[in-house]
Amino acid sequence: MKKILAVILSAIFIMAMAVPALAAGNEIVKAEATFAYPKAGDKVEFKSLPVGDSDAYSAKIDSIYYMDKDHNAVHPAAGDAYIEGIQYRVRIKFSENTGYHISENCEFWVNGEKQIGSVGTNLAEISFIVAKDGSLDPSTGKPFDSVPGDAEEEPELNIFQKIIAFFKNLFEKIGLFFSSLFPKV
Repeated sequence: MKKILAVILSAIFIMAMAVPALAAGNEIVKAEATFAYPKAGDKVEFKSLPVGDSDAYSAKIDSIYYMDKDHNAVHPAAGDAYIEGIQYRVRIKFSENTGYHISENCEFWVNGEKQIGSVGTNLAEISFIVAKDGSLDPSTGKPFDSVPGDAEEEPELNIFQKIIAFFKNLFEKIGLFFSSLFPKV
């Protein structure tokens, strides 16, 4: 009787270990979404976004905010207009579909650029400055759709500018990580 019980328990353990191995085949390691950058006056929308593999996952705008002059986060409501000259931050939530699982090491891409994803929440954050004719990249001040080398050659950054840019980027990513750990109140 003990031998039969041991065989049955062994079979159960083997099957239990096989289930996660089978599910790993449907693991999402790269999730891509497309966000249309707004112009001044466009309306704020919390909508679903086009994704790279709609069978495996979806993406939706989770939150939009900007910092006011007192460094307080302002969250515009759906239907509010984007204001020219304001740097907005948009958080995009990726959700797996039934039968799929977003990997802990998943890379999140928005508009062809890799974004930092916050662990456990599947959020990616992008930022842009709203302009009259289209949004600007806050790191360069140029339109997102501009082609490098189009207008003038970009000056080579000196070592101090590179260090400042590195730390600015690092602190923004750390802020995204920690802000996703605490629930919104």
